[in-house]
Amino acid sequence: MPDLRSELAEQGYVIIRRTIPPERLDGLRETFEVLVGRQFDRWRRERDAAGQWPDSYFARQPRVLIQRVVDASTAEAVEFCLEKGTLGVSRRLMQAPHAAPTLMSLMCNPSEDHGPDRWHRDIRPAALAPLAGLQHDARANGPAYVQWNIPLYDDAVLWVVPGSHWRVNTDEENRVLGRNPSLPLPGGIPVELNAGDAVVYLNTMLHWGSDYSAKLRRTIHLGYRAFGAAIYPHAHAFNWDLGFTSRLSADTRRQFESFFELHAKERRVIEAALRAALERDADEFQRQLAILHPGAEGRMVALVLLSKLVRRLPQLAETDAPGFELRKDIADAFSAGEIESIGCRFAALDAALRAPADHFVPGFQDGPAGYAFENMPAGFGVDEFIGSWSVSA
Repeated sequence: MPDLRSELAEQGYVIIRRTIPPERLDGLRETFEVLVGRQFDRWRRERDAAGQWPDSYFARQPRVLIQRVVDASTAEAVEFCLEKGTLGVSRRLMQAPHAAPTLMSLMCNPSEDHGPDRWHRDIRPAALAPLAGLQHDARANGPAYVQWNIPLYDDAVLWVVPGSHWRVNTDEENRVLGRNPSLPLPGGIPVELNAGDAVVYLNTMLHWGSDYSAKLRRTIHLGYRAFGAAIYPHAHAFNWDLGFTSRLSADTRRQFESFFELHAKERRVIEAALRAALERDADEFQRQLAILHPGAEGRMVALVLLSKLVRRLPQLAETDAPGFELRKDIADAFSAGEIESIGCRFAALDAALRAPADHFVPGFQDGPAGYAFENMPAGFGVDEFIGSWSVSA
């Protein structure tokens, strides 16, 4: 494992051969094919009700969210995500006391050829901290989020630019991406996986879906986040809720309940930090921020991530969407007036993160945004954030 951690740190990805042993492949293929059939049945019912196929059916990379279609007869699909070879390896790669799945899905081929996707990093500047801040934080404290691709059939769709997880785009990359973001990048290489192999990678790295064709593709796609590590993960939300576990065994449900409680404990820290900011209690705010992000270096990144949550609190108070329960609980802990005041406490930081105008840097998700894509605000740290409270409403 130390060699895998070093390779992940150096290259941004690591290949683990035979994560699924050959003797398990046929059984898992059958299980996941049942889930694919159920998902397509759902899409077909939606088509029948609305008179047309839903947009997700026509996606260049159709995805099956496992929790939506799993039951006791296909429980192996979920149990696989909780094994030592997946969850356990993720925890050790992140050197965390605990880890939990945030995403459990299957990437499938589309029904017709869509060609290559765009090179990208899984970063949206309006929703996350600037790229260089995220990279510095992970380098100083270790990663707290990893993604997996585990193909059930041979797969070389994913390409990566090794080492790009520790830096912003080069000028040459920006020129190439500006001309055509769907062609091979200098330094880009295919990740060639045999059925059952896995690639674990950091999603701040430049990567590319090189061929979304109609050729059969069944690739398990997972995300795991750390709990109790030195860093607050930039990808921290679950895209599942506990309801689906009622269809599974008591042991599996207990595991997901333990993940949910870890997230709830973190939610209480965030709630306490926002309460301290509301009350202008600098010492308590710093104490809670240190609990959220124990590593002293890079703590400003966690503060930026909090600011993104604060911007969404009014919308979260109104949502009933699955997977948002814990974040909605944070919003529900405050009155509408308190949410407005918390927003004022974070206003100076939000302003420092903004760019003079909407702009775009190639290789990011979404389009132009009014926030900095790459660099953290200069001369604005935790002390300056706390100092800004004196002029907030």
